[in-house]
Amino acid sequence: PSPVVGSGMKILVLYAIKPGTEKWRTWDDGFVAAMGRVSARGHSVSFFNVQDSGGGNGMRAAVLDCDVVIVKSNWDWIVDSAYRRHVSGLRPSVLVISGISQKVSFRKAAEYEVLVYQTDWYRPRLPRQAVCVHAYGINDDVMFAPDEPQEKTIDWLFVGKIDDRRGVVELMRLDGRRVAVGDPEGASPALLGQLERAHVEVRGYVSQPELRVLYWQARQTFIPASLAWGGERQVMESLRCGTPVRLSPENPKLAEVAAQASTWTTRYFADQLERAATLALLGCDH
Repeated sequence: PSPVVGSGMKILVLYAIKPGTEKWRTWDDGFVAAMGRVSARGHSVSFFNVQDSGGGNGMRAAVLDCDVVIVKSNWDWIVDSAYRRHVSGLRPSVLVISGISQKVSFRKAAEYEVLVYQTDWYRPRLPRQAVCVHAYGINDDVMFAPDEPQEKTIDWLFVGKIDDRRGVVELMRLDGRRVAVGDPEGASPALLGQLERAHVEVRGYVSQPELRVLYWQARQTFIPASLAWGGERQVMESLRCGTPVRLSPENPKLAEVAAQASTWTTRYFADQLERAATLALLGCDH
């Protein structure tokens, strides 16, 4: 029989992280924390890495063994593409949209029962007919302000993917000690050389507790992301850790996130993800 609201759902999360990376070993952000809270409410939550779990056949078997699928992906990214190619329609599904894109057609959106979006700024880009739920937050069990003042050893902290498109090069125009933290795999040798010559310290992906310490040590977090790129999580993490952020003035999306940083908690994230899964399972009869 199908689960009843308030009882245990079997939820499968489809995601993608490159095996063997630091993120693969230590992934524990707000989404993971929120799903942990959903699990603690009596639901069964399992994770399937589409980059490390047996391809289409393995995914199909995992999906058939669940009640509802949560797909963590941007449109047309690895996970969304794998879902649509191998298991679309087999079980009720929720797309947790990571990132942004241009307006999405209703035909594409209709492959999912529920769409989860991160900001009100993004909602008008989704079809009006689609069932949408806002859900976002960080791991506030890890990201919090220090009990005592910390020594500020970093003048500017950049957190995010380090590549030629994310604005990290703008760190070179700032004074003081500058640290860039994130995955440098997409960075060109020319960019890495520029950052090195400008004495910008580049670190790879770090665990959430390590990142919290860096936020505590920073005077400001620099988030030059344009509307086309992310930055939402970094805004909330930095502010929750007590470190101010400098944003691009042309980015109303991140301004909204900054205004909501204190209310988009792990509990809120879990509440909304649970609601989205329930709506999908019950055929959106809300």
